[in-house]
Amino acid sequence: EAHLKEREWTPMKSMIVAFEISLESQHKGDLLRGPLAIDLLFYMDPLYIPKSQKKQCHEYIVNLIRFIDEAMRGTIMTRACKVRELNSKQIFTKKNRTEIRIRKLHGKEE
Repeated sequence: EAHLKEREWTPMKSMIVAFEISLESQHKGDLLRGPLAIDLLFYMDPLYIPKSQKKQCHEYIVNLIRFIDEAMRGTIMTRACKVRELNSKQIFTKKNRTEIRIRKLHGKEE
C-alpha cells in the first residue's frame, strides 16, 4: 500500500506540478548541480497567509521552502543536488510573488 500513497494525486501535488512548469519555462539549460546557494524572497500580502498559519509565521515559511525545494528538484536542479546555503526572507507587500536566486558555489561538483 505504500506504493499507492506515492501515486496519489492531491491538491498540493497539482500546485507543485504547476510551479514546476513555471520554473521550467524560466530556466534555460541543463539541470543545475551542486553545491548551490539559494536565496528565496517571499513577497506576500499579509491577508494572503491563511488564518490558521498567522500565529506560526515561521512554520508557514518553512512549508513554503519545502514546497519550492520539492518543485526545483528534477526540474531545474538534479534530485541529488546539494544546497549548501539557503536564505529566505518574507517581505509584506500587496503583490504576491516569489523570487528565487541561485548561485553556484565554488568548489568541486557533487
